[in-house]
Amino acid sequence: MSNYIEGEEGTLSKMWAVGISMKLLTPQRVREYEERGILPWCYCPDTERQVHYALGCGSLLMTVNDPLPALQLRERLGPQE
Repeated sequence: MSNYIEGEEGTLSKMWAVGISMKLLTPQRVREYEERGILPWCYCPDTERQVHYALGCGSLLMTVNDPLPALQLRERLGPQE
């Protein structure tokens, strides 16, 4: 993150959501942001395996290049509440 400022009044205190690269996405990282009140989103899970992993990590929103794997997984799993 460029222009990142540490501390209580720093960058994280002004964020309400964060986009996490699939390369950096882990359940622990998602929890860390959730504990700070920041919504954990991710980008670009473009295979069914990546979509499944992102959901398992707790990502609440995904930005994808190819929506078909996510749509196919949702169709198989059914609506999630």
